[in-house]
Amino acid sequence: MKTNKKIIRVTLILGLAVALGAWTYTTLMANKETVEARVYERDFSQNTPVQVTQVVRKSLEQSRRLLGTFQPSRELDITVQAQGEVIHEAVREGEQVRAGSLIAKVDDEQLQYQLIAAEADYQDAVREAKRYKALTAGEAVPKVQLDKAELRLASTESQLKSLKKRIRQTRVTAPFNGVITAKMFEKGTVVAPGMPLAHLTDIATLKLIVQVPENELFRFREGEEVTVKTDVHPTASYPGTITMVGAQGDEAHNFPVHVRVSNSEEHPLRAGMYGYLQFDLSDRDETLVIPREALIGSSRNASVYLVRDSTAYKQAIRLGQTTGGDLEVLEGLQEGDQVVVNGQINLTDSTRVNIR
Repeated sequence: MKTNKKIIRVTLILGLAVALGAWTYTTLMANKETVEARVYERDFSQNTPVQVTQVVRKSLEQSRRLLGTFQPSRELDITVQAQGEVIHEAVREGEQVRAGSLIAKVDDEQLQYQLIAAEADYQDAVREAKRYKALTAGEAVPKVQLDKAELRLASTESQLKSLKKRIRQTRVTAPFNGVITAKMFEKGTVVAPGMPLAHLTDIATLKLIVQVPENELFRFREGEEVTVKTDVHPTASYPGTITMVGAQGDEAHNFPVHVRVSNSEEHPLRAGMYGYLQFDLSDRDETLVIPREALIGSSRNASVYLVRDSTAYKQAIRLGQTTGGDLEVLEGLQEGDQVVVNGQINLTDSTRVNIR
């Protein structure tokens, strides 16, 4: 009896497992059919609907902004030339310093002791050289003795000057006016020659670097005066002088132009701020223009979908300036060409399209 009951129990469990598996499979297949029914599948037999616009020729805005970044006119790491322990730190980070101001003092006690001995040797050599000079003049001693005395005098003088220079080098000073933008030492730091102690930045004069498209480069000449502005101080204008027009452009055919700008106490500028040049473009002819919506990719690797005979072709272009929602086209398109402005997501090269 026990065996029969066990067989019946096992049979029931297996039957339930089979039924549960069949129900799970049926449910999953039904869900799969529902999901697949909701997924959009493009019908490649139908042309893809797109919106297009024509490439037109027109004048862009009459003024042009060239954005750049202010950089310090000069900056450097102040390094130490002596070796030893820093016994005095004279600056803090963010402090304004003048040329010749003390930055740090390195222990020179041992050098001072050596200096005392070197000065004594030098004075003795001076007296000896004078004595032999007088004796040689009276032919009391051979001239070779005077030569040796003068050689010793030159040697001790050289050692004395070398020690004085090493002692001067224990005083680390600022080479020009500026701001301590970083400090890499504390009192007690043991330093070695060449070790940087602080970073000094001069922002009394700043350098604005802007990137100029090649078709606008003719407007800039070294030595010309320009007006610089910044959104940080929108009412202020800063006179600037062009100091460099780049000889080599980047991949986007933009060239660096450097403008020297004197800082202002009333409207102070900082390195890293944005600034811009604004100039008139009233003498420009009309140019080919497309809307920003037509652009595919970045401005450096720009392209559009060009529609011809109900087919969209991917066309590489080269852009010029950007004004609002308009993009200047320098190469790749002609006036009257149709470019896609809506529906590019469904396109690949040589896709058949319907224009809506």
